[in-house]
Amino acid sequence: MNTFKKQIWTYDPLYNTEVRLFIKDIFNLTCIQHQIIDGKTGTEKQVSVFYYGKTKRSMQLIDIIGIVRAIDIIKQKVIKYYLDDGTSTIACVAFAPEDKSFTQQRGDPTSSSGSSSICSTPQISSIIKNTKFNLTELVRVIGVINEFNQKREIKIRHMEKLEDPNEELLRWTEILYLKNHVYCREYNISHHQNPGREISLVKPTNKVHRNNISEYYSKKMKTSSVKPKDSETLKRRIKEYIKNNELNEFRFSRIIEVAELQQVAIKILHSKGGDGFNSEKKVNEEVRNLFKKTLRSLVQDEKYLQSDPNLISFKVIKG
Repeated sequence: MNTFKKQIWTYDPLYNTEVRLFIKDIFNLTCIQHQIIDGKTGTEKQVSVFYYGKTKRSMQLIDIIGIVRAIDIIKQKVIKYYLDDGTSTIACVAFAPEDKSFTQQRGDPTSSSGSSSICSTPQISSIIKNTKFNLTELVRVIGVINEFNQKREIKIRHMEKLEDPNEELLRWTEILYLKNHVYCREYNISHHQNPGREISLVKPTNKVHRNNISEYYSKKMKTSSVKPKDSETLKRRIKEYIKNNELNEFRFSRIIEVAELQQVAIKILHSKGGDGFNSEKKVNEEVRNLFKKTLRSLVQDEKYLQSDPNLISFKVIKG
């Protein structure tokens, strides 16, 4: 079994949070290349880490709102949406739909030609119809910051059209608050986090969790000090995690991967007489269902959170 030292920048809660910035702030982030050991292959690889201002808060996930100013179709495989939020313009990259009629069209809004010719031919108009979003639309993009050909861009994880034009103004207000009250504060690693310790790697899976939790927690059950009596414990721990990490928004896929919350969920299921804990699939399903039930209660019963109908994205509405 391989071991590795957890990289110090990953301890910052902002590193795994979808941070909200102006586009000009994204370009002002400091990019530092680090050499690390790949946990899967054991070989050395280079990673880019982005740091915010004087506080050097590490970031990788970005949540922005802007107007689509240009759409660029590249080699029938990639679509670039150029978003403008009033401070600057950045390319947001997504894979294009499979369509043999796609042809290459370049339209960089930072060039002198701009995007005025993007709909100048029937072929380009056809391409635009096949994309999910159109010019002049107000959209929200969540993705990963990336450096490609010495240009900064965002790899899209989620993109949606916004119908309410007030969303843009509200986002400006929120970003100003975050910059003045959150991002400007240095993050100091507490002693118990012990960044110098080595962490054992478990073979990754393509299930809900990154680690084989059925194997991991079967060993942790006996030594854990967590003794939940009912599902209210998980609800309380989730609220504590949100408060301690100053989260305003989060996605289900990320909250369910928090190790300390997974441990609480496993203990709850175990205390209720859950069986099948030798099956990773069974554990993943039970943990997922418990998280869904708990988060739904925080939305519907306590009005602590807001979410979409499918419980994928959440927004904190109570401090």
